[in-house]
Amino acid sequence: MWTPNQLEFNNLISLLADAQKGDSGTQKRITEQLNSYSLIPEFNNYLACAFSTQSIPPEIRAMAGLLLKNNLRKSWDSIQPDYLAYMKSCVLATLSDPVHSVNNVAGSIITTSVANGKIDRWPEVLLKLIEMLQVPETVMGAFGALDKICEDSAADLDAKDPNFVTQLIQHILQHIRNPNPTIRAKVLKCTNQFLMIRSNSVWSSLNEYMDIIYQSTNDPDPSVKRYVCQAFNQIVELNPQLMVPVLESVINFMILQTQSDDKELALEAADFWLIFCEQDILHVHIQQYLPMIIPVLLKCTIYTDDEIAMLELQTEADVTVADRDQDIKPRFHKQKNHELAGEKDPNAPSHPHEDIDGEEDDDEDDDDEFDFDDDFTEEWNLRKCTAAAVDMLANIYTEDILEVLLPEINNFLQHPDWQTKEAGILALGAIAQGCMAGMKPHLPAILPHLISLLHSEKALIRSITCWTLGRYASWIADPEPPLNAPGNIEQHLQTYMVPMLRGLLTMCLDNNKEVQKAGCSALATLEEEARERLLPFIDDIVTTFAKALQVYQRKNCLVLFDALGIFCEFMGQNLNQPHLLEKFIPPLLQKWSNISNDDYDLFPLFECIGSVAIALGPGFAPYAAPIWNRNLELIKITLMRIDEHKRDPDNTEIPDKDFLVITLDMLGGLIQGLGMQIEPLINGGEPSLIFLLKLTMQDETADVRSSSFAVLGDLAMYCFPTIVPHMNDLMTAVLHNILPQPSPMCISSMNNATWAAGEICLKHGGAMEPYANALLSKLIPLLLNKDTPRSLTENTSITIGRLGLVVPQLVAPHLGQFAAKWCDTLSKVHDNGEKLSAFEGFCVLIKQNPEPLIPALENFCEATLKWNINNQPQLRELFLSIFMMYRNAMGDHWQNTIATFSPFVQSRLREVYGL
Repeated sequence: MWTPNQLEFNNLISLLADAQKGDSGTQKRITEQLNSYSLIPEFNNYLACAFSTQSIPPEIRAMAGLLLKNNLRKSWDSIQPDYLAYMKSCVLATLSDPVHSVNNVAGSIITTSVANGKIDRWPEVLLKLIEMLQVPETVMGAFGALDKICEDSAADLDAKDPNFVTQLIQHILQHIRNPNPTIRAKVLKCTNQFLMIRSNSVWSSLNEYMDIIYQSTNDPDPSVKRYVCQAFNQIVELNPQLMVPVLESVINFMILQTQSDDKELALEAADFWLIFCEQDILHVHIQQYLPMIIPVLLKCTIYTDDEIAMLELQTEADVTVADRDQDIKPRFHKQKNHELAGEKDPNAPSHPHEDIDGEEDDDEDDDDEFDFDDDFTEEWNLRKCTAAAVDMLANIYTEDILEVLLPEINNFLQHPDWQTKEAGILALGAIAQGCMAGMKPHLPAILPHLISLLHSEKALIRSITCWTLGRYASWIADPEPPLNAPGNIEQHLQTYMVPMLRGLLTMCLDNNKEVQKAGCSALATLEEEARERLLPFIDDIVTTFAKALQVYQRKNCLVLFDALGIFCEFMGQNLNQPHLLEKFIPPLLQKWSNISNDDYDLFPLFECIGSVAIALGPGFAPYAAPIWNRNLELIKITLMRIDEHKRDPDNTEIPDKDFLVITLDMLGGLIQGLGMQIEPLINGGEPSLIFLLKLTMQDETADVRSSSFAVLGDLAMYCFPTIVPHMNDLMTAVLHNILPQPSPMCISSMNNATWAAGEICLKHGGAMEPYANALLSKLIPLLLNKDTPRSLTENTSITIGRLGLVVPQLVAPHLGQFAAKWCDTLSKVHDNGEKLSAFEGFCVLIKQNPEPLIPALENFCEATLKWNINNQPQLRELFLSIFMMYRNAMGDHWQNTIATFSPFVQSRLREVYGL
């Protein structure tokens, strides 16, 4: 066993003692000495010895222990085994030390050493902790370590030795009636860790544990009751059926605790309502308790006096106060991934952020999701939790809940206290999605009152009113029958939409930053619902945006850029008026020029400018050159930093490749907007865009490659001549990124590479022949693979069809391999220009090689019959020519064949084509 040199040991103790009382100069000297000692292999042994020697003052022992903990965390794996054994023995001995500050450090050393699944480092420590649980004087120290071990390593322990876990839990539960409430709370906290991972050690005897939980509901300590709530929440989430027999008592308990003065307890109890809402099996059982639950939830959305006292410091006129860095939430760029859209116009290009059935991309925010963001208080709290619960309950019980909700909300709205009124406005917004049908008869009375509240002297009232109005924007701006009838729509819009719009425009320029943000966000929502109905107000809206661009601080600019981008998307060429451009383009470009190349605020700004460029089209040409050149420079700088980091990873930072993604996506927007007018910029630059694209297409990050191929597709659509001289290199990169087996990490880059190949096919025509066989060798297996995601299957089908259109002699021999899957895939796609060109190509293949389609003839018929051919006589004639070709070739066998088709196909063939 290692023993210290007494002189060296005494020197260390003196040094640690000096560290307790020295001035800054002494502290610096001591730190330097300790750092030099840390290079000595035995230094940690000396610290362990000092830590475990009871004759040394506790404050010195605690300091030695903390130094030991930090050293072990850094160098555990490099310490020689006999030294490690000595240190472990010292720490274990100190766990039962009578000095709390010392044994607490011992527990911290253990938990730090075995954290993150590293319990194998120190398996004997658990036996020691169980032993300590048997001694009253050491129970607290044992739980100090067990608390963290169970939190970090429960799953690891349960997987390796479930029998030992069962024994451990039995020893832990023995202390549920300990007179110390801290220990009782830790008993439940530790056991809940195994409950959460479905450990058989708990679930096999769950009835016994539930008895313990029920008994603990009467515990006077808030911390104990918080872990009781946690246990109930976990059981509801993991096995809700178990709660049915005891649901009434649990609901009563949770109602009471949701109103607790202890914030942590109240929040844990409030989580129960959110978890419950996710369990379909419980919905029928809890409806009878809604008259008890709803008033409590609404009450908890009212700002408390403490919150009001804090918020009063934030709700003054603060429009000129600069935002702090910590006020800005992380912002992530919404990457441009090409997925087909359900466009009704067959010639319209697909919107890259929509899915094929017109739904939002999975990566985008769900419009129906509860989007309440109370930025006056950033953290998740009781108010936000209970508001979310009201929203979820409204979505479950829809208008049935209004019988309980509306009287309560009405009382809140009529209350003399503004805090209660504010909570009533919040509740109106919370129920908007779930109860819209039931709310419609009430909205004519409610909405004018809400709009009037935009003039409240309280910033919190103005802010929440903006949010709530946004939640009803669909009814206000895009009403359903009979409100949208020609005789009714104008009156409806004048009564509700116009006052709401004018109120929101005023809120966008409010003297409070949070009201500005809420107003701008609600305006963006209104834009998406009203669309072209905002055209008469284009001057007023542009004027507001122009003023906001000049006065908004950083945080609100993020929302402003979104709102401006959405507005440009729907206004399009209507913005191409000199007096409008003079208003908002200069302040927008001023923002652009003021932001440095490494500022993350570039992300939303570049997205906005890209939307502006697409909307203005050629009208954006006067502003394009400096923006284009800066984007190229930013790509070049980022690529250089990537190369530097690869060559010297230890001394250089990893550059954020999102800067490549955002700049590439913005270049794509400029290309879409300006078309061939951008050609001089594409061919200019040092280096040129094409040169940089060849590099980014080879990047190891899929998102960078994805954006690169999106730009390539845009170039093919709008500036095709610029890529022809580089076709071999570009198609080599495309082929390299289309994998015959779908890779989850590469779906976005595969999607965009496949789409770009299809766009190149349309423009390159027969010159695609050198690449056709290589493309087919990738695309056909990808189409037939059952693991290929829907979006990629659709893009693959489109590109195969387009390839067949331009080089049918090379594709037609393979028709039998993919015909059925191709037809089934595109039968689910809404009509659009991409689908049209693909079907035209597929029909060319059929005419060149008709026999392989016969086994898939019904698939083809169904796919064509789902087309809306009204006002498309050429398409109807194309399909009819295919049907007639088969009917003439098959003779009498034609009727026998279609008799085997589904009733839908048979009836539609008769109705549409007379077959």
